[in-house]
Amino acid sequence: MRTLFILLALLVSSIQMATVGAQVVSDVEIEKRTSASADSDPKLADDRNNNRLAPYFVRLHLIRHGETQANVQNVVLGQGDSPLTENGLAVAHLAAASDDINGKGLRYWRTYCSDLYRAHRTARIVLCLEDEDGNSIASPDSENDLIVDARLRELAKGAREGYLKKLSYEEAIAERSREAALSGNNPKIDVPKLESIDEGWERAKSWIDSIVRDASYDYYSSNESNEERK
Repeated sequence: MRTLFILLALLVSSIQMATVGAQVVSDVEIEKRTSASADSDPKLADDRNNNRLAPYFVRLHLIRHGETQANVQNVVLGQGDSPLTENGLAVAHLAAASDDINGKGLRYWRTYCSDLYRAHRTARIVLCLEDEDGNSIASPDSENDLIVDARLRELAKGAREGYLKKLSYEEAIAERSREAALSGNNPKIDVPKLESIDEGWERAKSWIDSIVRDASYDYYSSNESNEERK
């Protein structure tokens, strides 16, 4: 069994995540989990009998990044960034001490986080790669380095990034224009990237598809190696 653990800031505020874990589970385990319900679910039984069930699955475990200064100030972050608060750091360390995350015998297949500081810092703490003073700790598993992937970023919020949540998009544009005029610089305002929900999900889907491809490759490569050794 392989386990994947990921830390990210993903898509929209309501599902803004920090950490994801996943397991690649064998066909034997799937058989155990599906056989009990197959009698009561004819479609499931038919899928199993006709080999339409995948021989493995990937389980993702998600943890939101720690509280940031912008969270406390009610500022929109999007793909902007903000340091973790003392509370955010403390909660990340509590998560690191949880047996559900770093319990005995729990080994992750892969570990991921977005390239945003708030997610990366939380990931390092939760995975015990950083101590309470912010010093790096060598990973006990050199083959399982933390992978940084920009596809795991939160949804880009455009003109509202860096401004109070109470401002509408139009109000944020007006505020940017006012600030540009007061600065005496080029009146053309600099507006951060804005993503639609569909664009954000397409980005997330690209990452998920790559995970499925890699898990499939690992699973079948492992099976072939086992067959060759017989």
